[in-house]
Amino acid sequence: MTAMFGIWHSPSGLITIANRIRFRTEILLEEFKKLGIKVVTDTNKFFDTIVIDCAASGFSSSDYLLAEFHKNDINLRRVNENLVGITLNETTTIDDLADVIEIFAFIKNQVNE
Repeated sequence: MTAMFGIWHSPSGLITIANRIRFRTEILLEEFKKLGIKVVTDTNKFFDTIVIDCAASGFSSSDYLLAEFHKNDINLRRVNENLVGITLNETTTIDDLADVIEIFAFIKNQVNE
């Protein structure tokens, strides 16, 4: 299946897809910084995945954050009791990013009130 994906999209198509994913991940990183969300991913060596520190970001636990996102039918990855991962792929849209950012902003406002 992976080979067919590569053949279908061609080398230049795969580069375009990879660049789009990386760019959208960079957008998410910048927005997290603005919101005061602590990213533990090495921001010099990343591609499609961001891991955040829940406690350092003001959230009680990874389970709390996952539950809040599940209310909006969005799945995040529980790394452990304090870390949550978010992975983008070729189907992730700008609207998807906006939803994730909006939910984080809403939760941060609730936590800080």
